[in-house]
Amino acid sequence: MRDTLPKHLATTAWSFATLRMEDLPLMSVISAAAIAKIESGRKFDPHSLASIVWAFATVAVKDQQLMESIASSAHTTIQTWNPQDIGNIAWACSSLNVGDGPFLNA
Repeated sequence: MRDTLPKHLATTAWSFATLRMEDLPLMSVISAAAIAKIESGRKFDPHSLASIVWAFATVAVKDQQLMESIASSAHTTIQTWNPQDIGNIAWACSSLNVGDGPFLNA
């Protein structure tokens, strides 16, 4: 997944979550790829970040390292996000019970 675009990771996660398919190996691969891209400085658009978090919450997969990585990426741009993406992040944090987590500080 090294060459996969951030929006493709998000779309894949969203698709499986929409179908309520709890494919833990796939979610682990998506998580690892997203973290690697974020840590290498690859920019994710807000919608892709929100979609990944929403997808993990929808299938009830709590990945703290992924949440922290996405929060650090969002920290500098969250003020420019649209309300839908912020709402999806808020819902996901609530669903995963990470209310005191990194997104509230972003």
